[in-house]
Amino acid sequence: MAENISSSRYLGPISLGACVVGMVATEALIHTGMLANPWWRVVAMGFEAGTVGAMADWFAVSALFRDVPIPILRRHTNIIAKNRTRIVENLKGYVQTKLLTPAAIREKLSGVSFCKAAMAYMNFNDNRAKVNDVVRNAMSGLIKGLDKDEVVEFLENAARERLLNLDITKPLGSWIINSIESGDHGAIWDAVLDECRKLLHEKKVELIFKEVIENGVEKAKNEGWHKSFALWVGEKSGSVNYDVYADKLVESVIEWIDELKGNSRSPLRSLVDNHLLTYAKAMASGLPDAVQAVEGLKSGIIAKAELDILIKSALSQMKAAATSQLNDSGSQLSQMLQSMVEDMFEHLRTDHKLQVFIDEQLREAICSFITKNHNVIGDIVESSLSPDKISDKELVSQIEVRIGGDLQYIRLNGAIVGGMVGALIMTIKIAFGIQ
Repeated sequence: MAENISSSRYLGPISLGACVVGMVATEALIHTGMLANPWWRVVAMGFEAGTVGAMADWFAVSALFRDVPIPILRRHTNIIAKNRTRIVENLKGYVQTKLLTPAAIREKLSGVSFCKAAMAYMNFNDNRAKVNDVVRNAMSGLIKGLDKDEVVEFLENAARERLLNLDITKPLGSWIINSIESGDHGAIWDAVLDECRKLLHEKKVELIFKEVIENGVEKAKNEGWHKSFALWVGEKSGSVNYDVYADKLVESVIEWIDELKGNSRSPLRSLVDNHLLTYAKAMASGLPDAVQAVEGLKSGIIAKAELDILIKSALSQMKAAATSQLNDSGSQLSQMLQSMVEDMFEHLRTDHKLQVFIDEQLREAICSFITKNHNVIGDIVESSLSPDKISDKELVSQIEVRIGGDLQYIRLNGAIVGGMVGALIMTIKIAFGIQ
């Protein structure tokens, strides 16, 4: 198209030049007597009329696109730029009310199958890869805000509400019963006893024991002068040494813990198990006292628990892991998303009713949007052709590039038609002897 426009842009100047040269040459040859036959006047008249026609069409074409500095006639030149506002308004109205009416768009869309177009697009590996990239990027955008304060607050409130409404008394009671009766709770005993043993090795525990012994001695001193005197003598003589007693007490407790850990049938463990089993049965049976106690404990824990910190930490870790996975097209998450996309399109390919439903819904959504926002079409046309987007000079240049070739043919036709009319008039004059 560009080559055709480039080649036809010279038709007007060439036709005008040919008429002028032909007119001058024939007139000169006739006046010098070299062309004495009167019928040469027909040829001369044809070139003369062709020159007039070509000049007139040159002015008409030029007046459309640019200012022609001819007195009086100048105000009727540069027509496109001077009438820009009216042209844009008319074009806007034509596009909005004639070309792209809701009815016209609905008619065009009636024969369009969006699903078939999508499936045809997905037949190519490169296109499938692009779709998978879009899905991964969309998922990445979603998880960017996964650990925002608003999300954390929502999940915290939801978690507290669900936990408070969760009935754990009966399930917890049943679990404790099963654990004790099967002996699986032995690991819990061992873990608790191990922690107690570690705790007893700390110096502050020995100091606590020493303080307890000292408080007991002080109470004994208050029971009578003879106990007070005997204890005073022991303290002064060094026979009563609180540090030694505290150390021995710690050692005795550690030995007792080791004995409990090594003997699952010890009287203390059996006593604790029996009491715990009895309480667990009360929980499993839903006895009010047991339920109330467990619910109170649960409410207290939930009220004091820093769920927001736990949730934010968990979400941040999930976000980091998901982001890393999505950045790698070969990761498990990326492969899972790719498989989901392919399964979705495969299901769509075999389900014709679903295709019809989706196409109808999309057509209806598009038509509804266009009907509600039909004036936007005209606004887009007006905005696209506004002086802020495209200057007068650029607008005129673009129009001239697109229709300039056809207008050059108008100039050529003006020269040809003018020449033919001129030649016909001269032929009639000669034929009737009119000079």
